[in-house]
Amino acid sequence: MGAGFAYLRVKLEGPDLGDKLATLLNKRMRGRIEIESIEWPASALKTAVTGGWVPVTVRGVKVWDDCALSAGIGEGDPDEVRIGDPNEDCTPDDKPDRDPASKRKPRKLLLRSDLITAELDIHAALFGRHDLVFRHVVVHGGEALLEQTREPYPLHAYDRTIVSIVTAFYPRLKAGFHAGIYAQAPPPIFDLRDMHVEHLNLTAHLAPYTVKDDIVGYGMTARIEDVNVAPDPAATDSFLHMNPTDPLVAKFYVRLALKGGHTHLRILDEGPRSSFRVLGDNGMGNDWAKGRKAYYELELSEVALQRLAQLPTEWAKRDFVANTLSLALTAHTLPCTANPKPEDGADLRVTGELLDYWDRPYDGAWNLKLDTKNMGPTIRSCIKSTVGGDNLAGTISLTGPYVAAPAIGLDLTGVDFDMPLRKGEDPLRLTLAELHGKIDLVNDEGYIEKTKALVRNGKEPGEVELSATFGLKPYYGKAQVEIVNAIDVGRFLPPKIT
Repeated sequence: MGAGFAYLRVKLEGPDLGDKLATLLNKRMRGRIEIESIEWPASALKTAVTGGWVPVTVRGVKVWDDCALSAGIGEGDPDEVRIGDPNEDCTPDDKPDRDPASKRKPRKLLLRSDLITAELDIHAALFGRHDLVFRHVVVHGGEALLEQTREPYPLHAYDRTIVSIVTAFYPRLKAGFHAGIYAQAPPPIFDLRDMHVEHLNLTAHLAPYTVKDDIVGYGMTARIEDVNVAPDPAATDSFLHMNPTDPLVAKFYVRLALKGGHTHLRILDEGPRSSFRVLGDNGMGNDWAKGRKAYYELELSEVALQRLAQLPTEWAKRDFVANTLSLALTAHTLPCTANPKPEDGADLRVTGELLDYWDRPYDGAWNLKLDTKNMGPTIRSCIKSTVGGDNLAGTISLTGPYVAAPAIGLDLTGVDFDMPLRKGEDPLRLTLAELHGKIDLVNDEGYIEKTKALVRNGKEPGEVELSATFGLKPYYGKAQVEIVNAIDVGRFLPPKIT
């Protein structure tokens, strides 16, 4: 017994156990994991024999994604993404191949944390499917990347994207039925119960698209500093559950609430594929967004995600698939000035859901809404210098069927639009009490409903009525302007013409 105990403490504890578990996982998962060491108390030996929860301390954890997804394989190679080679020659992005002619594919670092504490269901991990079930999980700082990527095992034609941290733990399946059903041995369950995160820096890459060659873009990228998930130790309402044992549809449940500090947002962010990464711990990539360009850049003083949940709603009918993702988020922007004042920023609130999108996409729908207050200084300084307003507020919505790109609805109040008529002179300012319009991303066309604009500067107040239709790709516009009350434009004309 003494020899057995000594063997367990030497071979199944510390760096040896970390290496053994990482090797076991790397043989089965699409991504790659590195564990410096795993420590567990000697008092847990009885629990390991009889079954139960064993407290573990995991140090030096790094998780990389599947290199087949991060290397930009074309849409014409679905089998390479779906199956690939389990022994594929890949290299972590923080240790690139020095040979410029090398064809080794890069892996993106998704998570780096020096310390994670949790309790592990030891018998679920050792026997059966080798399910990984944890509770009281606490991530003590580090860096993380949430990146939207291609779904390697699509359930249906519109199951196109997934978050790479999820696909990293996908099993690398052998060839099977291709239409969403993979008849192989059931993969393990991945379950995080009572999850907490302390002082983590989070990077997000959403809505990817290809520009040309090795240049890629994302509809939105973000870096959120000092993220805390369920900072109250007594809170137990943050969890993640992935159960892919049903070959017809995987069951994915998640419930999160988090708070973040200073945040950088970039809209339509484009650059080399290798520049989209988390900040490195070896001096690589320490300048976030270096070598990239974005159409718009914003800063947020704080972010609070009150609810991110995907939970079953039809328990009574014995339907345990979670089909709807609900969201509730608040944030406060900072104007893009040298010394921005927080009181000049805008209050944002995002609410809504993706309805029935998980396994019934034809029934699914976009239903997201952004409510804004005091948006004038932020829009004028960060997005468009000719648009603003002292009391600019309103709602921007995403609606429409999930199988198509959403329609963007605009319902704004207190919009000021500056129309420059002569260089060196103050512009003609139009004040729109209400502005209503829509942009359809299916055909890239939109319209602005007929609206009344007031002209307050000049000798006398003027009034015009505006309406327009426009297209984005290719760009064109057709506007109609009716001058209801005369506008004083003499101040913009040369003296002789006046």
